[in-house]
Amino acid sequence: MFDNRLQLASYRSGRSPLRGGVKWLSSPLHPSRVASKPGQDLVEFALIVPILILFIFGVIDFARVFHAMNVIYNAAREGARYVSQYGGINKVVVSGGTDYYELQPVEIQSVVRNEAGNLGLNLNVAGVVITVTCPTHSPVSQCISGDKVRVVVNYPFQLILGQIINRSTLNISRTAEMVFP
Repeated sequence: MFDNRLQLASYRSGRSPLRGGVKWLSSPLHPSRVASKPGQDLVEFALIVPILILFIFGVIDFARVFHAMNVIYNAAREGARYVSQYGGINKVVVSGGTDYYELQPVEIQSVVRNEAGNLGLNLNVAGVVITVTCPTHSPVSQCISGDKVRVVVNYPFQLILGQIINRSTLNISRTAEMVFP
């Protein structure tokens, strides 16, 4: 196994004669790590903990933003679906034979707020804007059959890490469109 005594002695000592006596074997009898100085682990821990906490809260903020985006989109889609199915409107007959339907944004906004509340997000806070329009007509509050109804929800999201990144709110906007009956 060993060609000479130098190889055998090197193997037993855990040091290589070719590497200037640097330890090259690791075993329970010959650990490869040098013992740390007292307090070194505490200093390393104190340096890593703030970065670790920042990372954890960043992941939590990302998950909260993702959840809010999904809830807002679902609420906007529910508002558009409500208009598409039930109307939420008053029929207005205009001279010239075209029947326009006047949108009732208060009723549709209530549907959007209830849907978001059912999914765990309160849209009854300051800064939330819910708009309901028929973008193909002027005025946009009047629709005819076959038009698209657009529901837009703007929500100011409060970040946990807002003080650290100098941005306390993130504006989330989601749009849903459906065909008016």
